[in-house]
Amino acid sequence: MDIGHAYMKLEYFDTAIESFEKALKIGIRNLGADHPDIADIYETLGLADGMGSYDGVAGVEYFQKALEVGFTPIRFAK
Repeated sequence: MDIGHAYMKLEYFDTAIESFEKALKIGIRNLGADHPDIADIYETLGLADGMGSYDGVAGVEYFQKALEVGFTPIRFAK
């Protein structure tokens, strides 16, 4: 996923998404579809998709999938 993050920093969101999708396929094959790392990849896909879009809806399906797999948003202490 590090390559995808590099593309995100460069604002090459389409290329970042391609990289994360490859990581997702490899992760599912090696770890299983319900592994916590898979949820993290879905969440990151949602971020990349949202950052590269202006319609306000992009990334929602990825975020929903992350929650289905078991992604838990980090809550910051006050």
